[in-house]
Amino acid sequence: MHGGPSHRARDRRDDRPAPLGAGSAGAVLVELASSSRHLDLDELMEAVLAEAIESGWIEDALLAQSGSQRTAMWRLRETIPEGEKRRNGSVKHDISVPLSSIQRFLDLAGAQVRSHDADLEQSVYGHVGDGNLHYNVLVPPDVDRLEFTKRIESSLSLQLYDTAASLGGTFSAEHGVGRFKKHLLEQYGDVGRIAAMRRIKTAFDPADIMNAGAVVRPLGEKSSR
Repeated sequence: MHGGPSHRARDRRDDRPAPLGAGSAGAVLVELASSSRHLDLDELMEAVLAEAIESGWIEDALLAQSGSQRTAMWRLRETIPEGEKRRNGSVKHDISVPLSSIQRFLDLAGAQVRSHDADLEQSVYGHVGDGNLHYNVLVPPDVDRLEFTKRIESSLSLQLYDTAASLGGTFSAEHGVGRFKKHLLEQYGDVGRIAAMRRIKTAFDPADIMNAGAVVRPLGEKSSR
């Protein structure tokens, strides 16, 4: 389903890609599945949408009427990263906050981005069910991507991570810590948990052979940063 102006649930009877005019409030893509043959998912979805529209929680909804329409809807979501790359890339922030704090984060983070540079454009999407947001800042056209990324990560990114942390969230969710975010783990991570992780790493891999250089160092090994 998606946000729009018509205040009603709409069907599409052909196989053309669904036009999702999300508006400022964004769009939510929902798919229901059940192992029960006795549960009518179409009826259930229509009932939920009707109540949501009547309650003013959503403005419009679009229902897929075929497998190809379903595929077209998911393609819109899954090709966002490709679209960012074609546009000159983005500075990615894989943050997560409690569900109750998503809107608060969006409000605060949006103000931080505008304060940093009012001309910056964003690409915000993710997995709303678990609070994971890919809060990406698009690289402006004709700007060096690497230089822009360094500039954003040394300033704006830290503000966004601080905001996520203040709301009980984290700087890294779906994509993990790896090698590039180790310094952020040391800055934002729980001291006790990091210490436990390092002791486990030391016990099983004191020479740092397995996934070398990632996440945490064995005890006694100096930081590279």
